[in-house]
Formats: sequence, C-alpha cells, structure tokens
Amino acid sequence: MEEEEEEEEEKETHEMTTTEEAATQEERQDSAHIMSTFEDLLELAGTLGPWNILMFCMCSVSAFNSAFPMYSYQFLGATPDHWCSVGPLLEANWTQHQVLSFAIPLSNSIGKHESCLMYDYNYSTVVEMGYDAAMENRSLFGAHGGLNNTIKCYSRDFNLTQYQSTVVTEWDLVCERRVLYSSTQSVVMGGRMVGYILFGYLIDV
Repeated sequence: MEEEEEEEEEKETHEMTTTEEAATQEERQDSAHIMSTFEDLLELAGTLGPWNILMFCMCSVSAFNSAFPMYSYQFLGATPDHWCSVGPLLEANWTQHQVLSFAIPLSNSIGKHESCLMYDYNYSTVVEMGYDAAMENRSLFGAHGGLNNTIKCYSRDFNLTQYQSTVVTEWDLVCERRVLYSSTQSVVMGGRMVGYILFGYLIDV
C-alpha cells in the first residue's frame, strides 16, 4: 500500500511539474507575442503620460537646434565680389577703381570684372609711368607680344563692403581653391558623426 501511495504522489508531482512548465512556456510565448511589434512596445511603455511628453519635448528641442550648425556655412561662407590682387599696383597705392580699370579684364558673359584673371602686363613699368600715362599707352605693356593676354592669379582682393569677414575671405576659397569651400559641409557632417560615436560612448561609461 505504501509503495502504491508513493507512486501516486510521484505521478501527481510529475503532473504538477509538467503543468507548471507548460504554463511557464505559454507565458513566455504570450510575452514574446506581445513584444513582437513596435506598437506592442509602445503600449507597454504608455502612449501618453508625463514621461512621454517630456521625452518628446527634449528630442524636439535637440532636433531644432541641430539645424543651425548644418546651415551656418551658408552665412559664414558667403562669397563677396573678388578680383586678382596686383601686388605692384597696390604697393604704388593705386585705388581699387584704378586697379580694376587697368589690370582686370571685363567678362563678356556677365558684364563684370573677371574674378580669377588679370592682364599679363609688365606692371613694374606701369608703376613707373603712373595711372594716367599707363591708360593712354596700354599697348606698351603687353607681355609676350599680346595686349589682351590674360593670366591666372593666385591671390585675390575682396569687396569687404559686402561682407567684412567670412570663411571665403579668410582662407581665399575662390578660383582654384573653390573646391575646398565645397568640402565645408562634409567636414561638418564628419564632426557630427565623430561626436555621436564619442559622446554616445562617454554617456554610457
């Protein structure tokens, strides 16, 4: 009799254990099903409440401010009118109008002075004669046998009445260096990427 009772108790214990394991497995399946979509997670976290509203406001402020550094280069990198810097004429104290009218050719396409070209003249002789005499005898100064020959210049003067100081004027980002100006946005985005990785790690430390 005692053996039969022990066997029955073991069977009941085994059945109870099996039932509990099945219930636990069902609960896990139900939990996995509940958390299978973003909507389920949102429902668990709560769709509306003080914490949700606070997080939304903080994220909105951060997203709003992030636009300013991205678009700042449009203002900090403004490009004023510019022309070739003719060293000998500037050292002789020629005015901006005199330099433009004598040394800088006009562009037929836009009707303004060229930004990256100047006449290929012997400017040492020009300085000796002075502005008025040089304008009357321009044919005497053409180098390499041409009066209207032009050459590229590698330094510029800027119209500072338009913008006092920008990235372009400080680093001479025009003409052959214009490609460097195009890289400013890439540099900004590269800095943001490094910042996200670095500060994200530091926050978790």
